[in-house]
Amino acid sequence: MRASSILTASASLLSLAQARIIGIGVPSTIKPGDTFDLIIGTEGYIQPVTDVAVAVGYTAGPGPFGDSLGTFITAFDLVDESNDPTNYTKSVTLPATAEAGASNFTASLTSLYGVYSAPSLIPFSVSFTIGNETSTTYVYGGL
Repeated sequence: MRASSILTASASLLSLAQARIIGIGVPSTIKPGDTFDLIIGTEGYIQPVTDVAVAVGYTAGPGPFGDSLGTFITAFDLVDESNDPTNYTKSVTLPATAEAGASNFTASLTSLYGVYSAPSLIPFSVSFTIGNETSTTYVYGGL
């Protein structure tokens, strides 16, 4: 009887989803003014993580200064997607004023880790090109 109670309790704990965001993906080339899918990559994790929000931006050239966002594009509330180990997408529009050339896409993720909700700010970045058409090939950056 006791063994079955322990197994039942263990199975309940295992069914709780625990995941974290580990990176982002964007098309390798994006046309100014186009809307594209930002891929948010996730993985199973050892403790619960509440992903609060992500802000995204871009910079012309090789990358932003330090962990800065660059030119702000938009932000998303992520609480409802937290702790799901399945990648998901968000629609983002590159500003029509973005100048062609080598660029860097950045995302700044705010998350709360563990039972005590320890805050964390995690930057992600990936190089891409601003060009004449939006590609279907994606590039990725992350942990």
